[in-house]
Amino acid sequence: MRQQSLIVTAAIISVSFCACSKSNSSSNNNANNTVRDTLLGSISAYIDNKLVQFDAHAIAAADFLSNGNTITIQGQESTAPYGEISFTLSLSGPINNGTYGTSTTPIGYLNFIYVTPQNGTSALGSYTNSNYAGSSIAINSILNTTDSVATGTFTGGVVTGSSTNPASHNITDGKFNVPVTF
Repeated sequence: MRQQSLIVTAAIISVSFCACSKSNSSSNNNANNTVRDTLLGSISAYIDNKLVQFDAHAIAAADFLSNGNTITIQGQESTAPYGEISFTLSLSGPINNGTYGTSTTPIGYLNFIYVTPQNGTSALGSYTNSNYAGSSIAINSILNTTDSVATGTFTGGVVTGSSTNPASHNITDGKFNVPVTF
């Protein structure tokens, strides 16, 4: 009897644990129930309301210069045709915790580049935020070479200056968690 009681208790605990872990992970799922990667070495965003993950090669490169600091965060999709995203934040001073946008960096810049297939073809089109004032990035401080991880969020829109179809993409709920190289 006691052994049956222990088995029933263990079964109840197992079922409860599984139910809890599933409910906690659903906040990172998209409409297709694809789990969003937020581990180290990940970049993801909703592009035109579809979750896109750039986890094949996701890193950040930082430079500390005498006239300012720059960080470039970039990632590539793991499946063909291998779309890519990168964003570069360049400031005249330190990169502190905060949110930076194209209109809040008067001395410096924030540049997004998104490379993806054109609709209906395998040809890649390149998009930038050069004509989109609503782009922003929120990032942790990257002040010196001891800062080994860049984390944060990004949002914005990118457009193309050519006949690429479609002419623009909307980027929302972007997240990154990437190692930094110097």
